[in-house]
This record gives sequence, C-alpha cells and structure tokens, in this order.
Amino acid sequence: MPYIFFDSFSWYTGVNFGLFALVNFAIGLMLPLQLGLLIFSLMNLVKKKHAPAEDKILWVLIIVFINIIGPIVYFVFGSKMLDEKIDKKPDESDENSAENSN
Repeated sequence: MPYIFFDSFSWYTGVNFGLFALVNFAIGLMLPLQLGLLIFSLMNLVKKKHAPAEDKILWVLIIVFINIIGPIVYFVFGSKMLDEKIDKKPDESDENSAENSN
C-alpha cells in the first residue's frame, strides 16, 4: 500500500489527485487570503494616526501573530474601538477623569 495518498498514475504523470494535491490547493488559496488580510489590516491601522500607541501595538501583535483570525477580529472590533477613542474629545476625557477622582 505505498500509494495511500496518490493515484497510481501520479508516479509517471506528475499529477497528484490525492490528499497531497488537496492540501496544496488549500494552501494555495489560503496564503494569498492571509497575506491580503494582513497587509490590508496593518495599512488600515497605520492610517489611524491619532490612536493611542499602546492600542496600536496591541493590535499589531494580534494581527501578526493570530494569522487569519487576527485581522478579522481587528476589522470587527478593533477598528471601531480605535475610531471611538479618536473621536472622543479631550475635554470629555478630562471631565470623566475629574468626576471619577471625586
């Protein structure tokens, strides 16, 4: 049983129709998707110039180290969260901190 993953014709045609070919096909589809999401989400993050640096560093780590899921989580949650922090006026944050200290 030496050809568990290949058809008997693959040894001389060079065409694999088994599990190996399916895995190569899946990797071929996922790699461009992963790289595209990674690049697009990092570009989107860099464009948010007024976002806090700590938040940006955290999102860069999430995007880079949690491959496909990280950029998706960023677009669902992180982008909106950073926009809210950017849109928040400095006066509002000063008033909130003064109220919390009392």
